[in-house]
Amino acid sequence: MKEQFNRAQRIALDNPTLENVITAQRLQKKIMEKAHKFATMWQLATLLDYQLINANEPSNSLHRKLYQEKSEQKNDSKLKNIAKNWGLILQVKQDCLLCKAFISIVRSFANKYAFQLLAVSKNNELLNKLNPKHVVPVLYLVASDGKKIYAVARGIISEDKIIDNILAIDRYYHKLETR
Repeated sequence: MKEQFNRAQRIALDNPTLENVITAQRLQKKIMEKAHKFATMWQLATLLDYQLINANEPSNSLHRKLYQEKSEQKNDSKLKNIAKNWGLILQVKQDCLLCKAFISIVRSFANKYAFQLLAVSKNNELLNKLNPKHVVPVLYLVASDGKKIYAVARGIISEDKIIDNILAIDRYYHKLETR
């Protein structure tokens, strides 16, 4: 059925007559109805067979919410520990609109987790080496001794993505908080 739908959709895109579009929509409706039946059976199977339930994996919205809250608390603690030995450098330019928007996001993040934050707009030898094309904004995670530097963001990202990236760096580089 999926192949029929894909073919009908291509035909409707190439020749968007009412008949071709209706044919594609009818096939899509059939697919959606089958998908709904499948999802219902999937859910029923999960309820009836205890072996299909993973207690560590959230299966409903309440469970997901509680799991997420627990995970956020754990991550908050981990980030506060990382902040004890690591700081942030935000490379910006004075006339950069993205930089201005990103500064407020990074400042909020740094304050929340007690990271020391340094915003720089001048390119020194180190920043030229890390960012030879001078693309901004760039956020770096820097060890307190200055010997280790990791890019957290190149361009503007959300606070949640900053968190994800720092935690990924932490996992990859053997537990930053203990160094």
